[in-house]
Amino acid sequence: LNKKQEIDKEIAKAFKLWSEVTPLSFEAKKEGRVHIDIRFVSAEHGDGDPFDGPGNTLAHAYFPQYGGDAHFDNEEYWTISSYAGTNVFQVAAHELGHSLGLGHSSVRDSLMAPFYQKYKPKFKLHQDDTLAIQALYGVRHTASDPADKPVEKPKPLDPDPSADGPDLCQDSTIDAVTRISDGTTFVFKGLHYWKVETNGLADGYPRKISSDWDGLPGNLDAVLTWADGKTFFFKGDKYWRFKNMRMDKGYPKPISTGFAGIPDKIDAAFVWSGNGKSYFFKGNEYWRFDSKNDPPVSKQYPKPIKNWNGLPNNIDGAFKWENGMSYFFKGSQYFRFNDVDFEVDTKAKPPFPRQTAQWWFDCQAASRKQKKKELRTRSGSLLKEESRSVYVGNGDSNDMDYMADSQRTTTSASSDARIVRVDKEDREWRMHGRPDRDEAAAFESGASGTASLSSLSSSGDRP
Repeated sequence: LNKKQEIDKEIAKAFKLWSEVTPLSFEAKKEGRVHIDIRFVSAEHGDGDPFDGPGNTLAHAYFPQYGGDAHFDNEEYWTISSYAGTNVFQVAAHELGHSLGLGHSSVRDSLMAPFYQKYKPKFKLHQDDTLAIQALYGVRHTASDPADKPVEKPKPLDPDPSADGPDLCQDSTIDAVTRISDGTTFVFKGLHYWKVETNGLADGYPRKISSDWDGLPGNLDAVLTWADGKTFFFKGDKYWRFKNMRMDKGYPKPISTGFAGIPDKIDAAFVWSGNGKSYFFKGNEYWRFDSKNDPPVSKQYPKPIKNWNGLPNNIDGAFKWENGMSYFFKGSQYFRFNDVDFEVDTKAKPPFPRQTAQWWFDCQAASRKQKKKELRTRSGSLLKEESRSVYVGNGDSNDMDYMADSQRTTTSASSDARIVRVDKEDREWRMHGRPDRDEAAAFESGASGTASLSSLSSSGDRP
């Protein structure tokens, strides 16, 4: 392709794919400040990640907290409505998903799956892609479902004046952490708990566990949330089952009856995104639990934690965050686990482990006002203060630029900051860290590793 107008139409179609299911709208601009920089460039182009000519790397994109740029190798054989070459629309749609804040999906047929998909004449967003982008920006309203229609919101929790708990900025060690079915992340410590948002600890916390989780004790060992929305709390030889912060009848129960094969007094538990199985950790060992099997714990377990390359023994907590990645906590530090390379992500900038207080609880000396001034974005969606256009260009003044204008004014979910690029020869999406854009200020940043179709399909039983 060498007709710029045709390429512009395909890129506009890629934006439309996302705007049709969200409150986002996109406006093409030839100059000025905008949000997403679309460029067709060759070789070294100023971002420290040069293209390599025909074949191999096709494109790469940055997450919102790193500007949202999307770059395409101008030396590739880009095509429209053809099985030959590389379809510019589908690659653009995937890259723009990253520009808007989406990470990779484990759903094989989704647009955001970590591998390149061949040309599809009647391409549509997968439900998984739709739900993911709507988790960041909300649902697009229609005439029959007006935007100003009253929305029923959960009743806010009453103030808990007696909940003077420990200061997580002074001592960031935790007992347990989980993300419940509505997407809320909670950490537990002693008799208290906190809600964690993308920009740190939520206002109004800590609160007493006994005030909001009726029947649940403090000083928990671990907590685990399943895909069906059930959350399990573990302490000693017992466990409690909750849904929507309400305990089910008949609890607590012995761990030996509900989780046969799992020991008492565990350290941590979580569902691994690699295979959807539950994993329990204690000391220097771990167990895999699958309720569909009989027995649910294979005789091969326990296994040594050292199988999870880079993880320490005696961890305090583990969970899968909204970006689909696995996080482990021990003491004042946390570890991000690369599920593809199956090791702690030590190649990030800065490498892991990192300080929990700084990166999760937002314990910074700088004022909130100064932070917002320094950061263009803090999460996958745009900050309220940055809802105007942000610089984005397409290489020259005649190229099309696009501006995203979200109707949401609050900070939403975030994905780790990464360049994502596609390898044409083996049809795999590659992920690389973004080391040159103020990573120390972002909530989560940097990743490294290769995600191929074969590694994804074979990693399910690795642990």
